[in-house]
Amino acid sequence: MANLTAGAGRTPRPPKQLHRVAVVLCRHHSLASLGLVMDTFRMANQVPSAHRFELLRVSADGQPVPHPDGLLGVDGGVALLAQAEAVLIPSLWTQGDAAVAENAVLIKALRDLPPAVLGASLCTGAYLLAATGRLDSQPATLHWNLAQAFQQRFPQVHVQVQETLTEAGGLICSGGSMAAMVGCLDALRRLAGRDNTRRGAQMVVMDE
Repeated sequence: MANLTAGAGRTPRPPKQLHRVAVVLCRHHSLASLGLVMDTFRMANQVPSAHRFELLRVSADGQPVPHPDGLLGVDGGVALLAQAEAVLIPSLWTQGDAAVAENAVLIKALRDLPPAVLGASLCTGAYLLAATGRLDSQPATLHWNLAQAFQQRFPQVHVQVQETLTEAGGLICSGGSMAAMVGCLDALRRLAGRDNTRRGAQMVVMDE
């Protein structure tokens, strides 16, 4: 008699390991940088892997962000940050000072993140990270043309503009446009390992 039990004798697949990745949003962020973050992790979800990523878009008040290029939808407010394994801060382009002046709520939430939460800034997203004080006496990098102003604003941070990527104390900083992809892939590596990162890099046609 045929075995009528579906899947009888098969080893059940282990459940996917879910990683929550929060992306900070304010009106100063570069849409190109935001899109790069979102697309990197979305493409990582397309490769065969035991890891999956849930993206959480976060604003200071949990309301859509009135960006100059259109209203940006979000998934909630700063309470979501503590639920994430990693928090990414897209580039602020040339608006780092203005972003710091207008985002005290976001800065406090980033300052209060549990130590186990990975923080990553892309280019001038480092302004919000440095404003928390968590980059004090730590290395950081950003686009070479914006590094001098950043260093003057945050003299206690060890700016290493010659580096594409810096890592210390659970904080990642990346430099200009192409380095931002490197920063995203490094965050991916920290969450899901090198093999998964290599597959993700292949999806975006980047070396890992």
